[in-house]
Amino acid sequence: MDCGLSCCACVLFSASQDIVVDAYRRELLRDEELGLGSSLAVNGYRMGMLFSGAFALFLADRIPWNYVYLLLAASLLIGIITTCLAPGAEGLASPPKSLREAVIEPFTDYFKRMGAFEILAFILLYKIGDIMAGSMTTPLF
Repeated sequence: MDCGLSCCACVLFSASQDIVVDAYRRELLRDEELGLGSSLAVNGYRMGMLFSGAFALFLADRIPWNYVYLLLAASLLIGIITTCLAPGAEGLASPPKSLREAVIEPFTDYFKRMGAFEILAFILLYKIGDIMAGSMTTPLF
């Protein structure tokens, strides 16, 4: 598989998982719990990044890399078990019956709303500074 294609697939699946987790959190938590739920999710993400980054480097200094990768892969079992044991959100709507109902109709509904293009532009341009700074960091170092 082409590296560019596999990177695009990884980004697509990662973004999809992020959306699903956010939607699940939104449906599971009450309005007054959303702030705490979001902060816990961000902290969990940061802990995962530390574990897969700094802790992996720490371990690699003591054990071979193939064992480090096996430990990181085994750490994914925490998320898998949590997902299997997590409660379902009650009162969910029935699943869409067609691709049109699942994809096309939500997009047309979104773009019919006032300010839809401005919000989309904000979403697309919001992190452009961070992206540019991140891409310049490697040559700088």
